[in-house]
Amino acid sequence: MKLFRNILLGTAVISLGACSDYLDVNTDLNNPTQVTKGIQLPAALLDSYSGKVVNGNIYGNVLMGSWSGNILNFTGAYDPWTKLDIKTGDVSWLWNSMYLGVSELDNIIQTSTPGVDDYYKAIALINKSFYMQTIVDLWGNVPYSEAFKGGKNLSPAYDDQKEIYRALVANLNQAISLINNADPVLSNIPSTAEETDKETGVVITPSISQDIVYQGDMTKWVKLANTVKLRLLVRQSDLTDAETVAHINKEKASLTQNGGLIGVGETVTINPGFNNSNEDKNSPFYNRFHDSEGKTNNWYAQSAAAQHAINFLNGNLTGVADPRLKTLYNSFKNDAGDDEYAGIKQGALKAESPKKVSSIGAIPFKGGAEANGILISSAQSLFLQSEAVTKGLISGDAKALFESGVRESLSHHGITSDEIEAYMSKISTINKLGWDASTNKIEAIMTQKWIALNSVNAIESFIEYSRTGFPATPMPLRATSNKKPNRFPYPDSEYSGNTANVTAQGVSQNDIFTKTIFWDTTK
Repeated sequence: MKLFRNILLGTAVISLGACSDYLDVNTDLNNPTQVTKGIQLPAALLDSYSGKVVNGNIYGNVLMGSWSGNILNFTGAYDPWTKLDIKTGDVSWLWNSMYLGVSELDNIIQTSTPGVDDYYKAIALINKSFYMQTIVDLWGNVPYSEAFKGGKNLSPAYDDQKEIYRALVANLNQAISLINNADPVLSNIPSTAEETDKETGVVITPSISQDIVYQGDMTKWVKLANTVKLRLLVRQSDLTDAETVAHINKEKASLTQNGGLIGVGETVTINPGFNNSNEDKNSPFYNRFHDSEGKTNNWYAQSAAAQHAINFLNGNLTGVADPRLKTLYNSFKNDAGDDEYAGIKQGALKAESPKKVSSIGAIPFKGGAEANGILISSAQSLFLQSEAVTKGLISGDAKALFESGVRESLSHHGITSDEIEAYMSKISTINKLGWDASTNKIEAIMTQKWIALNSVNAIESFIEYSRTGFPATPMPLRATSNKKPNRFPYPDSEYSGNTANVTAQGVSQNDIFTKTIFWDTTK
């Protein structure tokens, strides 16, 4: 989906306008319309999601050895990411679009009327924490407390990353409290009874039903809040300083007592009515790789399976063929007329590559133009919980949670129950794939999470790799570094628009390989 917004880096010029069709968001940023929370909410949720899913998924797939540039079709496809020559301009779109979405969420928070907009404010707080965590996990210190002020502060200071994490947990606690204490009747009444959208003339009666994630089911929002909170705690759980240990001990008790966590069959999705009536109303990730007629475009043609992922999933590296191979990548007919899978070794030249390679398969485009967007999958949550149990943050059966996560991922790929059980039986004796045979349970969790996040939410897999070092994936040929980055460089727009504050962070392009995120204890 194209982002019809402009952003002034560090602080966004906030667009508040939207029409009754949430996908028709095309507003003059110089003349923002004052609208109700029921109109702001779907636009903010959609922009936040779109900002992360498109480029974030691509970058994660390449960095984690799942995708490669298709050198057979394009010279230099994904070069900055396969060569690890990542410059400030390469991350600008991801930074800008994510900050834009968070700025819209923050506007809902700051302008909410107590007792009337409590549910809207709670949803915005949860999503602000959800997306700001990703920003911190990729960049470390970033603008936060002085951000989102629009023209009032064009040069926001950078906050300490650990302190932002603390603030995000506080946001989630506040959101849960708002939900639990809100008047369910008053909170469903908009601040104005109805409003005529200035762009379309459509009369809109805002309500919490414009929640395009959970359709106003606030018990589910509490589960998501708890799950995001758990992710914040788990990511820093290897730190041993007294303040962090005390913080985790204080916060972990409420995780399972107040609404529970996202479980089996509870994948969190977003859909404001994605459709194929025109290109701009497509599901965002589908839209990046397809044209207005639904045909694959040059983005698709420049993407191919990476050799490592093919060798891992076809069993060459593990001894177990993974049935998800056939949905993650497309086979082709070899010279003998048989179906075959092959990938390109990242960084390889055309002469070093197979004559035919596997293209990206069906799973990232599951559902086509109308596909639900996935915020966090049930598999991802279950793997998170398995790690949390392993580390003593919550109680439960770590093995059962791990195996449920594997099954949920396989089910998402449309694998039959018989195939699922056959796979589970085979991996039970394989180190790094099955629970019982794995000598390092965290490595097994991260390996299966890497497979589950492939082409779904792969940037999270890169973040987990940065934190744990798992799973190990091969370095690309001709890489400019002998190791993968620990973080992303700040975008060029910050160097031009917030120069003093970004320069004060002391992070040059090469520092992305040496400076770490605060929760990283592996380097």
